[in-house]
Amino acid sequence: MVNQLNILTPATYTSLRPIDDEATFVVIEDLTDEDSPRVNYLDLGSDGVSTQVADQQAAPSHSGIVSLNTASYKIADTVTVTVQDLDLNVDTDLIEIYTTVSGTTDTSYDAVGSAGYQL
Repeated sequence: MVNQLNILTPATYTSLRPIDDEATFVVIEDLTDEDSPRVNYLDLGSDGVSTQVADQQAAPSHSGIVSLNTASYKIADTVTVTVQDLDLNVDTDLIEIYTTVSGTTDTSYDAVGSAGYQL
């Protein structure tokens, strides 16, 4: 999954194989309908005739909605952040805690995640 910590990290993309018998690639926007990834190849039959084979599959991406419990905060207020995202868990009673990276020398400063994050 690509996120704000690894989208600019070269290691995120080193294992991708867009041209392979088991292709892997990153989808960061909806690829549906005519934009869907498509595979075309020639299948050589036992009779020596090549037949074109093609298939297409939608690759939808997901984005979420983030809302806060109030319009403004003061120091020491508790902030409740609600994340609605179709590709995450579906248990609305589950409370998850996310932290931001502190320490201005870290390249991931102020991003949600862990300091020194490397893929």
